[in-house]
Amino acid sequence: MSTEVIEVQAEEVGLISTINEKLVKANVTDAVIAALHGRFGSLRLKDLDDKEGYLEIKAAAKDCAKIRNLAKKVCTEGREDAVKIQKLWVAKEKEVIKRVAEIEDVLDGEIERFDKEVDRKKEEEKQRVENAYMARTQELTKMGAVYVDSEFSLGNFSIEANLVKECSQSVWEAEMYPKFREQYEIIEAERIAAEKLREEQEAEMKRKQAEFEQKQREFEEQQAAFKKQQEEAERLANAEKLRLENEAKQKEAVEIQRRCNQLSAMGMTFSGQHSAFIYEDVNVDNNTEISLLNGEEWEALVIKIAPIIEQRKQEAEQKRLAEMEKQKQAAAEFAAQKERERIAEEQTQSEIKRKQEEQRKAEELALSDDKTKYASVVTYLKAVPIHEMKSNIYKGKMNAIQQLINSL
Repeated sequence: MSTEVIEVQAEEVGLISTINEKLVKANVTDAVIAALHGRFGSLRLKDLDDKEGYLEIKAAAKDCAKIRNLAKKVCTEGREDAVKIQKLWVAKEKEVIKRVAEIEDVLDGEIERFDKEVDRKKEEEKQRVENAYMARTQELTKMGAVYVDSEFSLGNFSIEANLVKECSQSVWEAEMYPKFREQYEIIEAERIAAEKLREEQEAEMKRKQAEFEQKQREFEEQQAAFKKQQEEAERLANAEKLRLENEAKQKEAVEIQRRCNQLSAMGMTFSGQHSAFIYEDVNVDNNTEISLLNGEEWEALVIKIAPIIEQRKQEAEQKRLAEMEKQKQAAAEFAAQKERERIAEEQTQSEIKRKQEEQRKAEELALSDDKTKYASVVTYLKAVPIHEMKSNIYKGKMNAIQQLINSL
């Protein structure tokens, strides 16, 4: 074997040794990676509610990322000198990253599973609150409660709508609903008492009228009978007219209240200044549309404005989400810029130290005689570890290196 071949082989061994030395100095060793496997290789979530395990896995993933980034940094710096050195560094980088990724990829998967479950539960809770609020609103409306200025009111009791929406089911059943029910029963009792009093008054009036008619009948039977018929007919006509008027007014009030509740449920709010229900650019007038439209006209109006209101809600939500994403991207870019600046500074300082060390060694070697320099080279070569090779080509190269070292 020629001296040139031996020198090339020694140079390759020196490059490999240099790579390993730099990785060892950076504490990226087989022992460190094996320790990662030992510490974190079996980490898994017990279930999708395992928050403690989730935090432990995130911390483990950060430790793996540190070793991976450190190995990548050291190997990237080393392979910049020449194409051959670069290939060796790239190979070592891929080897280390692959081994770390065996742990890190599994840990990242566990983290992603946990995060998705958290998001799913948040959405599920949000939908539950909305459904409960709709059911509570229907219960209050059935009892006659009205929604005005973001409050539900019934009798002497009122409460903010957001409290009705956000309170727990136990608080609703134990505290809020009983108070509304109490007011409803009071109002209903008053209505029943008033109805009973009216019936008693009517009965008393009829009894007195009968007595009067009986006395008149004795005095002037025919005239009294005729007069009685006229008065009775007039009374019944007036009573029927009054009943029909009251019934019409009551139906009108109920229908107006139903329409107001319907608009409130759609998200519209009443403006006393404009005497109308308003949602952004959608306006329903209280004095004309709510009070005067017939049933078909009202339903046509609701069908017309409902998709417009829903579109405005979606636009507002999209705008809010876009703003959040914009802020998130800005924060991520700022953090990435700071990290790039930090890495650049570390690389600059590392390069300065490396050049200073090379200069110091060169100065020390320049001051030594030939014998000392030769002894330094021999000592260095004998310290190079001899590895067992699998392929015949590298077994031959390694034997040649061994023979060269033994001959020194």
